[in-house]
Amino acid sequence: MQPKVFFPLCLALLLALTLAWTTSPWSTAIAEDVPGGLQLVLADDDQGAEEEGDEEDVDEEGFEEEDFGEEGEHEIERHHRHLEIEMVEMERNFGRLEMVGKIAEIANEELLAAAFAIMHVTEFMEPEAAIDFLTNALGEARNPGIHRMIRIKLAEIYAHTDQPEMAQEQLRALIISR
Repeated sequence: MQPKVFFPLCLALLLALTLAWTTSPWSTAIAEDVPGGLQLVLADDDQGAEEEGDEEDVDEEGFEEEDFGEEGEHEIERHHRHLEIEMVEMERNFGRLEMVGKIAEIANEELLAAAFAIMHVTEFMEPEAAIDFLTNALGEARNPGIHRMIRIKLAEIYAHTDQPEMAQEQLRALIISR
């Protein structure tokens, strides 16, 4: 996906998530009475606890806590857990978007796509089958960069299968650029 399309798409998604959040029941419950005698009031510098002579607790979000019962405290805890869950879900979605963007970038470039396939070949095949597969691909590939990547992966597989002489042969071919 092109950056010109990807970034506006991310911004649109962020805007949609923000709008969905501000219209959710959780966002409106902050300023309203919540069952159990809990009331959250937005802290205001002009009408703070200093005028009333009382010192009330103000949390980090700027809300004064008034008349909490046990049920009200549970409501706040539930609200905070809900916010944490939404934050984790948003982070996961952004992670997925980043992954999709990276895969699209890889698919768009011949050399990147080949590198991705070569590096993951051992995840889908046993070492001997991967050696055969990559050796055949070495003869078919036309791009010198892809040849080098195949030789690097072959050297790695040979080293892991206790075939150091074959690994050395692949490294030698890399060095002399055959």
